Amino acid sequence: MASLDPFGYGTHEVLNQAPAMADYDAYGHDPALAKILSTFNAEWAAPHARAVGNRIASARVQELARQANRNLPELRTHDRWGRRIDQIEFHPAWHELVTLAMRDEFHSLCWTKPRPGAQMARAAVSYLWNQGENGVCCPLGMTYSAIPILRRDPARWAARWLDDEGASESVAEALASPRDPEMKRFEVKFMEDVPNHKFSYSRVIEAPSLETATRLAESWARRTDDDLRSIDEVP
Repeated sequence: MASLDPFGYGTHEVLNQAPAMADYDAYGHDPALAKILSTFNAEWAAPHARAVGNRIASARVQELARQANRNLPELRTHDRWGRRIDQIEFHPAWHELVTLAMRDEFHSLCWTKPRPGAQMARAAVSYLWNQGENGVCCPLGMTYSAIPILRRDPARWAARWLDDEGASESVAEALASPRDPEMKRFEVKFMEDVPNHKFSYSRVIEAPSLETATRLAESWARRTDDDLRSIDEVP
């Protein structure tokens, strides 16, 4: 029997394709996951996991995932007035997926509900969302994993990565902050070339050796298309 497309035109009936796998309960169809939650004292999270399972298996999320992967991020180096902005633009579908995953506490469930099995409950949310659209899972997973590090030594880690162009005060603050005795500090200077103007900026990085610091600095220079000028170890 012929079917009609959204515009009312007939097309042939497709008989050799399975129906779309959408709008189902990804958690309910995964008895192993339910068993894991039970084994590791996280049964209390089963209703939440089921809600996440229904969301990530919905036709809506599948369509958002298709759009987000079809429309890749774009780098805008300058705005329309020629000012350097280095902004990465993502498709609205990407932002909606991130919003949905954050509402499911992908990045925070174990920190907002500190009880037995909390880590496993968050892992279940991560496992399910990786089936929905795993591109958003990397930044949210890194957000989750950063919390214990920041709690353990916030002063050190807050000063470790600097991204201020020409921010001498930030460099000075980083050099004065607590340091890991096994790591060395390096001040890296870059030169940025924009139309009719050049300016330099510095970053302070920690690395076990000059060789490692050089690799990190060269990687940054490739990403920003700036010139690496010098790397000096600082006390």
